[in-house]
Amino acid sequence: MSSMNLEIEKRIEKAIEDLHSQSRTNIAKTARDFNVPYQRLKARWNGRNSKFQPRYADRKLDPAQEKAFCDWIDYNDQNGKSVKRAQILATAISTLQQSNPSESPHIGEKWLKRWLERHPEYRTRRRKSLDIERLLAQDKNVIQEWFSRYQAAIDQYGIQPEDLYNFDETGFQIGVGKDQWIVTRDPRRKIVAGNRTNREYVTVVEAVSTDGFSTPPLIILNVRQLQNRWFEDLIDERIAVTDSGYINDLLAYQWIQLFEKSTRLRTKGIWRMLICDGFGSHLTYEFIKFCEDKKVLLFFLPPHTSHLLQPLDVGVFNVYKHYHSEAIEAATITGCMKFSKQDFLAAISEIRKNLQITYNSPRV
Repeated sequence: MSSMNLEIEKRIEKAIEDLHSQSRTNIAKTARDFNVPYQRLKARWNGRNSKFQPRYADRKLDPAQEKAFCDWIDYNDQNGKSVKRAQILATAISTLQQSNPSESPHIGEKWLKRWLERHPEYRTRRRKSLDIERLLAQDKNVIQEWFSRYQAAIDQYGIQPEDLYNFDETGFQIGVGKDQWIVTRDPRRKIVAGNRTNREYVTVVEAVSTDGFSTPPLIILNVRQLQNRWFEDLIDERIAVTDSGYINDLLAYQWIQLFEKSTRLRTKGIWRMLICDGFGSHLTYEFIKFCEDKKVLLFFLPPHTSHLLQPLDVGVFNVYKHYHSEAIEAATITGCMKFSKQDFLAAISEIRKNLQITYNSPRV
């Protein structure tokens, strides 16, 4: 910018300040008083940015938001959870919404293309799908490398055993149980126990520490609204509703706040570690930023290894579902023809209690 234009810009800024203080705006007189071009002052007063302002002035994200945005992408990339374009657009809108809650931010179709042009360090690549059997055939070296990083993170952040948690979701068909083992003298006799099955889907979100402490579970129902009677038999369980019965970005963000509140007072060290899979709801900007602010270290499992490495999946949820099946059978014996959402919610506390007894009982 030339020294002459710089001087004009300074006078225009002072002229705009003066216009704000006037009871009756007079742009022409103000332009004469401050010796600035009338049309330029009028355009600036009507909201047009100066062409001499920093280049980011007409961008959606300011420099601080751009940096936080890049940090979020890098965080996911370094953990092997590279984000998709739709996630980037959704996060940009969310970031703008947080900075201006009263406005409804809009991002055009070409915004991402322009953003990538400004950041040539990022490239778009096609993620190829592999045959599921190839994905399941995990390389032992990959798993060993993950355990090495896991131990290094524990050492670096001083994670205490009580501050180490695993977080996962599991699904139930409310009235569908598993087959039960029985003892009989006649192995050829066909033995069945029937009821009118309820195949409505429900998700239960659990977090458990290495010393057996568990946070209040989040139960997600596939309905449009809550009913007061559902809360009658609950102890510390939380209920949420979605159209699908699955967790989403908003519920994941609300859950991590519940987790932080539930574990804050029992924290022994400075950081807590939360082991989880790379599901998209756990990778949003809000979720990760909250964890960083509250000193919750997210540690992601390698892709497609939950069946091998996810502690809740491997060691807990099968037993969980066993006691769910027993609850269905007990209700059937007493004459229940359809195990409903109300029955499931009434039984969930006892199911979790039996689960805890199973794992706390001494092994024979």
